[in-house]
Amino acid sequence: MILDLNSSKTHIVVAGGGTAGWLTALWMRNNYPDVKITVIKSEEIGILGAGEGTTPQFITFLEDIGIPFPEIVRYAKGTLKNGIKFSNWLGDKSSYFHGFTEMEDLNPQIFAINNSHLPLLCLEEIGNGKNLDSINFSSIISNLNSVKFAVNSNIKTNSTDPLSYFKSLGSFALHFNANLLAEYLEKKGKTRNIDVINGTIKTVNSDNDGFITSLVLEDKSNVYCNFVFDCTGFKRLILGKHFKTKFKSYKKFLPVKKAMPFFIKINEEDEFPPYTEATAMKYGWSWKIPVSDRFGCGYVYDSDMVSDDEIKKEIDEVTGTDTSIPKTFSFEPGVYEKVWVKNCVGIGLAYGFVEPLEATSIHQTIVLLKRLFLSSSGIVYRNDKEIEHLNKQALKISDEIMTFIHAHYITKRNDTIFWKEFRKNNKLPERLDTFFKNGSRVSTIRDDLIDAEIFASYSWLQVGSGLNLFDKEDAKQNFLSINSGARISSYVFRKRRFLTNLDLVATTATTHRSFLNYISDY
Repeated sequence: MILDLNSSKTHIVVAGGGTAGWLTALWMRNNYPDVKITVIKSEEIGILGAGEGTTPQFITFLEDIGIPFPEIVRYAKGTLKNGIKFSNWLGDKSSYFHGFTEMEDLNPQIFAINNSHLPLLCLEEIGNGKNLDSINFSSIISNLNSVKFAVNSNIKTNSTDPLSYFKSLGSFALHFNANLLAEYLEKKGKTRNIDVINGTIKTVNSDNDGFITSLVLEDKSNVYCNFVFDCTGFKRLILGKHFKTKFKSYKKFLPVKKAMPFFIKINEEDEFPPYTEATAMKYGWSWKIPVSDRFGCGYVYDSDMVSDDEIKKEIDEVTGTDTSIPKTFSFEPGVYEKVWVKNCVGIGLAYGFVEPLEATSIHQTIVLLKRLFLSSSGIVYRNDKEIEHLNKQALKISDEIMTFIHAHYITKRNDTIFWKEFRKNNKLPERLDTFFKNGSRVSTIRDDLIDAEIFASYSWLQVGSGLNLFDKEDAKQNFLSINSGARISSYVFRKRRFLTNLDLVATTATTHRSFLNYISDY
């Protein structure tokens, strides 16, 4: 298949007007300014919109498509995210933090010696039976309700860019209201010559070779196309219902299959956390995401074990209110074995969904978009072998996400049937199985767990230490063997300097509320 991306006669249709659909349309427009692009949005399908979290790749992607992130703060009730706080996953009311990478001179990786990939400071903490929160800049400033920006000392700056008044202290992501984001991105898209059709897709027409030629809407109008992105969410109208692509289920690894969203009001006197909180519950876990005027929340659970009424009762007990539940949605964790079929690519929930933990859905969308349609010549050509390679790459990324998320559930908590049964009834992913068979040694983390497509070793170290997955004695022996002899005094000096620097920089970080107020009012 050859697709001329320099021709105005080429018509790319994006089926779906949610976050994935508009990110896809804007990405294509940014890279290929000459083609005709149309988004088909449907009120019937709608948007989940319970508050959504992202990863730092979202910030970079916004820059790529020419959207400064402060605009998301202003128009989609966006807030900043330093990472995720995991509460009560050990069943003892404790917590641990999975934060995003800090600026280079604050990263514990500086303690690696002799090209070792093992940060000595992390090894020492794990060997002492601790998580990494006390050496994690993201965790420290989050406890202060601050974000990774410090006020620029030049107060006379006269710029139209509000960020010119701040100095960056590291990677961050965003939370936002998904409905408002879709509305904002649609406005941006229309100014960039992206057409919008309101309608519901009822039929897909194909040629003799199976390539899609047009989409027929409910009003019987035909939308002709050369290429289609299926962004129809859980409806999965094209990749699933039309092509009947084989689905790879993860339900033997992950038992949660239903979510009950709800909202909690944020009062002016309340703290404004710059992180997502994921709290272990009786039958799964709940998310709590600040989106300017409220917390977007949801309880993700195994609906085979408990009724919706019981879940609603638990939510009311935790929140202390008679919570209003707008809707629930069910899902089977998994993805299609092929993300690209004929002249269609599935993006977002239409391709698959592991589960909400770690906010990987938009991250995966960005990774796929950047891999699927880049060509310096402006002509995209993919033969069957190349498409097969891309499909395998997408599946590999999904498997990595599933493995990382599964690791979060490996906990000694056993106070309810869900937690008692999890490890008994849910199979370990192959790489985790290898890791535990190797004695849970932190020294083998790279060989056993890391592909570095999505989650680097420091992410595994934060989650693994937070859940006590690593062999404490192994970490201690590794620390002592690497940090021996004359290296000890050097290590002690660097550690003291690092921790002092950590505290000093944390005091310069701007509070979340004041940063958002400044951006919103600018």
